[in-house]
Amino acid sequence: MSFYIKDFVVIPDYQAMGVGTLLIECLENYIRENINPDWAVSLELISTKDALLFYKKKGFEERPCEWDGPGMFKMIR
Repeated sequence: MSFYIKDFVVIPDYQAMGVGTLLIECLENYIRENINPDWAVSLELISTKDALLFYKKKGFEERPCEWDGPGMFKMIR
C-alpha cells in the first residue's frame, strides 16, 4: 500500500512552530491505527530542497533527483 503526500505546505509565518510536525504525526498515527496489521505502507512525497532536513528528521529517506528536490519515502508498519 502506498500513500502520496501532495502539496503539503505550512505558511511561512507558522513554520518552525511545530505545525508541520503535528500534521505529519497525525497522518502517520491515522495510518497506523487504520491499516491491516499485516500491511506495510509506503508514505511518499517529493520534497523541496528547503524542506529536505525537515523530512529526514521525520524518518523519511531520500531518493535523489538532480533537477528538483528529492523524492522521499518512509515505510510504516
